[in-house]
Amino acid sequence: MKFFTSFFEFVIGLAVVDWVVKVLKPPKAFSWQAIMWLTVFSYVMAGLATGFVQRLIASCGGIFFILFVYWVTAAAAKLRIAKKSLPLGAWITGALTSIYLFGISWNVGEYQLRIDGISTYLLGIDSGELSSLTFISWPLISAIIAALPYILAVEFKVKKPSPAERQYLVILFGSQLLISCWIQFYFVIQNWLVQYPSLLSDDFIHSSFVWKLPSAQVTVLSRGVSILEGMEVQLKEELNEKSWSEVEKSLLKVNHKKLLKGIEYQAKQNSPVAEDPLWKVTYKFSSRESGSDYNLDLQANWNGPRSNPDTKPDSYSFTKSCRIKQVDGRSGLGSQPIGNVECQPSRTGEMEVFADQGKR
Repeated sequence: MKFFTSFFEFVIGLAVVDWVVKVLKPPKAFSWQAIMWLTVFSYVMAGLATGFVQRLIASCGGIFFILFVYWVTAAAAKLRIAKKSLPLGAWITGALTSIYLFGISWNVGEYQLRIDGISTYLLGIDSGELSSLTFISWPLISAIIAALPYILAVEFKVKKPSPAERQYLVILFGSQLLISCWIQFYFVIQNWLVQYPSLLSDDFIHSSFVWKLPSAQVTVLSRGVSILEGMEVQLKEELNEKSWSEVEKSLLKVNHKKLLKGIEYQAKQNSPVAEDPLWKVTYKFSSRESGSDYNLDLQANWNGPRSNPDTKPDSYSFTKSCRIKQVDGRSGLGSQPIGNVECQPSRTGEMEVFADQGKR
């Protein structure tokens, strides 16, 4: 019984292999099977080559693969949304063509999907910069691919579409152009949010086309707060652990303006964005009655656009209060007073006075 079972499995295996060979064996030179094997051959040869030759062979393999996918998907009549609608095969082939031309760079969780397009090799442009162009061009390239059967005959001769086909092509290209525009608009908005992160903390309730999803309702740190936090770090680096005489010299009226301007510049240079010039930092500087401590209030004021011009300015300004004080330090010669900076968390609101009130 075991012998017959093994023999039956062997026969089934031979039948499957024979079926696979018949399906994948090219019936003629111009067939999807031939293009498939050209794709496999190209990538195998590319794996054995290096440098320019490797990229050239791999590029040819990419072209063969796109032609193979187009041939297979175009032959599948079921890959259509409707009988006279855009075939899904054109979208699949269009996606592959867009990636082949411009590449793609996409973060998927902790992993980054990166495929360099032919533009990277020819023009030296990073695929990350062209990733948006991949998605924007996808619908238009798909429309061109879907229109090929209507404008090309069997022998690749140009033919004139019928009036009904021309109407269909107009609707096809118009709809795909509209989709491309919306995709481009999405990337424009995303770029604005990257260059102007404070927009995320604003209110979009009156916007006609931009809204926050409920799942995206998270607290966003304003760029003004980031600037103040960066200034705190720079201020501590400049004054902490320095001798008190050096600290007092830096806090003289003729020096502290230059000090604060330099600190502001360094804070804005940390991950700079386009909205930085729209944040104006002012300060209130004063010494305490004891004469040994100094108070420094920093305020970042937003001078850019607002979703509601009638909103109080308090909502677009952030304040951070710092105290610069003298503490005992240790050195080889004994105790020596040094400077120490302590700052409170940033808060919303304006200071009462913005003028320089330094007594030193």
